[in-house]
Amino acid sequence: TLANWTAGGGWSPSVSSIIWATRSIPSTSVVADGSTNTSTTQAATGGTAICSSYYNASTVPANAFDGNSGTAWESNGSLPAWVGYQFSSGKVINKYRVNVGNYCVSAIVGSWTIDGSNDGSSWTQLHSVGNGNNPRTCNVWETYSFSNSTAYSRYRLYCTYAKGTGTAYCALPELVLIEAQTQTSNPTFTKVTIN
Repeated sequence: TLANWTAGGGWSPSVSSIIWATRSIPSTSVVADGSTNTSTTQAATGGTAICSSYYNASTVPANAFDGNSGTAWESNGSLPAWVGYQFSSGKVINKYRVNVGNYCVSAIVGSWTIDGSNDGSSWTQLHSVGNGNNPRTCNVWETYSFSNSTAYSRYRLYCTYAKGTGTAYCALPELVLIEAQTQTSNPTFTKVTIN
């Protein structure tokens, strides 16, 4: 506001209050709870399929990520054995899908864990499925979710028991790793008044 005239004539301004507003920056965060994840998109692209072993050139680990349930990864030798994926950088995975293709009669994964790692040596268990002798339906997708907010560069399905073959060997036609979804907070505005 403009205040009094000065004694010598003219006027001088005076400020009775200052008002301004501050605005927060929107932030993006990972939704750790995989049960709310609606995506079905395969995150395992642009990296490298990895495994503990494979039986022959027709049963390589890449088969588990090729989108074709007619091909499969098969381990070589007794269990446990694993198949997984190495990303070029860390990703937060909290949901996955498996399809046993036509391996529903025997050799298919029965009991397993999903593990994450950033060095390929130390693994953290993120999810587990037991009851290895439970029947699996041919060419049907099974979807599993878990809570995770940590980005790992490697994920694996660690097979400890195979339906029909016990601990002889393990097979898996398809594994889809699904990245966690994110949420963005709305900006907030704060009014500040200085008298």
